[in-house]
Amino acid sequence: SGGLPRPRLILNTSMACDANHLTFRRLAEDYQVPHRTVEVPYDGGGDALEYVAGQLRELVPALEEAAGKRLDPERLKTAVASSGRSLDWYRTYLDRRAARHVSDSLSGELLGMMNNHILLGTPESEAANRLLCQEVSALPEGGGGKRILWVHTMPNWQTSMLAFFNLSLRCEVVGSDMCFDALVPMDPERPYESLARRLVHSLYRGPAEERIAGNLAWARRLRADGIVVFCHWGCKQTLGMAAQAKREFEAAGFPTLLLDGDGCDSRNVTDGQMATRVGAFLELLEGQA
Repeated sequence: SGGLPRPRLILNTSMACDANHLTFRRLAEDYQVPHRTVEVPYDGGGDALEYVAGQLRELVPALEEAAGKRLDPERLKTAVASSGRSLDWYRTYLDRRAARHVSDSLSGELLGMMNNHILLGTPESEAANRLLCQEVSALPEGGGGKRILWVHTMPNWQTSMLAFFNLSLRCEVVGSDMCFDALVPMDPERPYESLARRLVHSLYRGPAEERIAGNLAWARRLRADGIVVFCHWGCKQTLGMAAQAKREFEAAGFPTLLLDGDGCDSRNVTDGQMATRVGAFLELLEGQA
């Protein structure tokens, strides 16, 4: 759409989205820029970590050529060390939030996703997660309404959803798997292995069973009352696992809403129907109190 400037290089992974290969290859052709792909094994065991770390090392010359400058190993170590501290702060924040009500908005989770991915490794990311942890620690324990774990993207722009979740005493989103998908330890002395670990151990890598199990563990850890699986229009991975996720979440005692929508395009949204379903789901949770 022309919203972003022309990139110098396009780099994608093979995980999370089946459309990655075709979409980014086509964009590289349109922009006439180099294109690289990091293959992340479907099975994260064995030598997967070393395999991905090796690909990241091999990317360095292409990145240096595109950027027009050399990679500084010491600055890379500094960024990885900052990433590790930032993720540590976020893990602590989630643990402390498990016992507290936080009056927040859907945009809060969007910002958390950006902070733990796009900005990770910067002083700003580390400072933001440290402040987040400190602020939630100052809140009294208890209070609030129903606690919702959110799976996949969020309709941050949708007014009807904001009416339910923004600054609400009735319910709150206590976590999103796009924020805690890869809260792994980072070792600045092994920067490429640390970056590879973020990919290999992400909830978005591998079979649906692993993503479901990871979200179930977080639902327990965050003391969720229910789970919303947002079936983002066009995402085959989430749509494909939705029915299985609902069965396993509910078998574990977590009522689950499969909510069809679109986090980007209002043309794919039935706003009234979504609001009706969310309202009914909250009434179900409140009826189980």
